[in-house]
Amino acid sequence: MNPRRSVTIRSGFTLMELLVVIMVIGILASSLLFAMYNAVQQAKEARTKAQIAKLHELLMTRWDSYRTRAIRVQGLQSAARRNARTVATARLLALRELMRLELPDRKEDVLDPIAEPARGVTFLVYGGDDVYIPRPACNREYLRRVANLVQPANLTAGAAKWTEVYQDAECLYMIIASMQDIAGNGLDFLHEGEVGDLDEDGMPEILDSWGKPIAFIRWAPGFVEHPGPDFTFQTADDIPSYSNLQIVDPEGSPDPFDPLRIDKRAPVTMDSSGTAEYQFNFALYPLVFSGGPDELLDIVRFDYDDTTDPPTQVAFNFFRSGGGVVNDPYAILPTSGRRLGMPFLNSDGYKDNITNHGLGEGE
Repeated sequence: MNPRRSVTIRSGFTLMELLVVIMVIGILASSLLFAMYNAVQQAKEARTKAQIAKLHELLMTRWDSYRTRAIRVQGLQSAARRNARTVATARLLALRELMRLELPDRKEDVLDPIAEPARGVTFLVYGGDDVYIPRPACNREYLRRVANLVQPANLTAGAAKWTEVYQDAECLYMIIASMQDIAGNGLDFLHEGEVGDLDEDGMPEILDSWGKPIAFIRWAPGFVEHPGPDFTFQTADDIPSYSNLQIVDPEGSPDPFDPLRIDKRAPVTMDSSGTAEYQFNFALYPLVFSGGPDELLDIVRFDYDDTTDPPTQVAFNFFRSGGGVVNDPYAILPTSGRRLGMPFLNSDGYKDNITNHGLGEGE
C-alpha cells in the first residue's frame, strides 16, 4: 500500500511577500503624489501668469499714456522758456516726477513731501528756478487711503501705521484700485483670496497663487540690462562677477519718454575690472513679479549693505526736495552699487520668478 502523501495548503502571504507588495504600493502612491504636486504647481504657475499678465495690461494703459501726456510745467522764468533745451529738460523732470507720484513703488513716493505747500504742488528743482507740477488726483487718492488707516483720518498717523515690509506690493494694489472706467474697477478681475494683508497694517497686497505678495518696481534698469527679461547670460548662469553680463544697447532701445535725448550720460564703470559698464537712457517699463514655486524673489528691490551677513537694508529715496535731478529711472544705488531689479548672482532663487517682462513691447 502506497503511503498517503500530505498536502500543505497556504492560508496567507509570507512576510517577504507583504513587504514587496507594500513597497510597490508605496512607489505607486509616491509617483501619484509627485504627479499631483507637479499638476498643482503648474496650475499655480498658470494662474499667477494670468494675474501678472492682467496687471501688466492695466499698468501699460497708464504707462503708455505718458508718451503723449500733457504736462503742466510751472515756475520757469521767462528767460528759461525761450530756451528749447531748458523747456525740454524741465518737461522730462516733470514727467518723471508725475510717474513717481502716480506709479509709486514705496511709501516715500506717496508721502514725500507729506507737508504740501499751500498751492498743493510737488516741487522740482531746475537751475535757479522752482519748477513744479500740480499734485495729480490719483496721488491725492493714495494720501486719503493712507490717512484713513486710522480714525479719525490723519495722514501723519496713517503713515506711521503703514509698514514697509510689503510697501511695493501695497503700492501696486493702490495703483490698480485707482484705475476706474465705465466697465468697472481694476481690481474686479481678482478673486476672493487673491487679496490679503500679510503684515496687518491695513494696506492690502495682491497675492500670487502661493499666497505671497506680487512685487512691483516702477523702474527696474538692473532687470532689463543685467541680464534681461529671459534671465539669459552671454556665458554661464553662475558668473561670479558682473563683467560678462548681457548689456542692452541704449542706441537701439532709447527711452521713449526722452525723444530728444536730453538725458545723455556717458556709461559708468560697473566694477573694478573695468570690463562692464552701467548704461543710461534705454527703454524701461514697470516690473511686476512673483517669486514663483520657490517663493524667492532674489533681485535688488532696495538699497542694501552687502558687506554684512546677511545683507542689511539701507534707507534710500530717489526723491529729495532741493536735490536736483535725483528722481532717476537709471539710478545706481549708493550703498550697494547695484541697480533696482538686478538678480542676485550668488543665488538661483530668481530663475523661476514669474514676471511681466516678455509680455509686451519692452522685451
